[in-house]
Amino acid sequence: MAPFFGVALSFSIVEECFLTAEEVSELDFPEPENELTEKTSAQKEHVKLVAEAVEALQEPGFEKVVLARKKVIEKAPEIKAWLLALAEKYPQSCAFVFHTKATGTWMGATPEVLLSRDTNTVSANSLAGTRLATDLGAWGAKEIDEQAIVTESVLKTFADFGVENIQTNGPKTKIAGPVAHLFTEVSGEITAEKNSLDLAKKLHPTPAVGGLPQQKAINFIRERENFDRQFYAGFFGIEEENSARFYVNLRSMQLFKNGLVLYAGGGITAQSNPEAEWEETERKLQTLLHIIEA
Repeated sequence: MAPFFGVALSFSIVEECFLTAEEVSELDFPEPENELTEKTSAQKEHVKLVAEAVEALQEPGFEKVVLARKKVIEKAPEIKAWLLALAEKYPQSCAFVFHTKATGTWMGATPEVLLSRDTNTVSANSLAGTRLATDLGAWGAKEIDEQAIVTESVLKTFADFGVENIQTNGPKTKIAGPVAHLFTEVSGEITAEKNSLDLAKKLHPTPAVGGLPQQKAINFIRERENFDRQFYAGFFGIEEENSARFYVNLRSMQLFKNGLVLYAGGGITAQSNPEAEWEETERKLQTLLHIIEA
């Protein structure tokens, strides 16, 4: 597991099991250990932050920055029931829960694969641009440009890492619960001595969760976002000898003894509308709210 800022943490799996939903329902999940102290991001403050970002993005060479917000719900978590509900409702996403003393407890249903490896073949999803899943027709210029920025970044990272025979497939539309995204699959080949986690670290944070140029966007986030993302928009996954699969920690929430912190973000460009960006985060939050408020 890797946070948005900071070092990836590695854990050995001492017992690996492949379970049916019925078997999962019989497991005892660890309970969150920490008390909730977070507060919901105010709409006025988030809209103001987005407006400041739009102004900053008028500067030549600053293309995109991703800004996130929090929604706090005072409700005891129902880990087992929610995990099963997420897996059933969002079969095209990765429904997950992880818990360690170092990370706390996180749960969600992420639609984005950061990196997948099968022997010498690697692939990554370039996923950006959001609208309601019920919207039909052509995508807007803002979303198309936003997605192209991410794709170009993935292609450059692959090439710099030594990935060969690079190919793209897309952009296509991917449904993720109440919203749809544009995504392109980028794939290629690497030699056996190349490490999967090393490539994942090079990809992270992609422009889909950070921005572009990467360092300029990260600096903006550090200076302007008034909270620590922790593992939101980081990545997690499993690496084995000849295979790996890492996911971006999106559509996720941190669980506490007495409540939940839901996270959502959006890609801001020079063409962004601050009020519309707030509404986009509201739609993204529905992925989790549909489950926990059911």
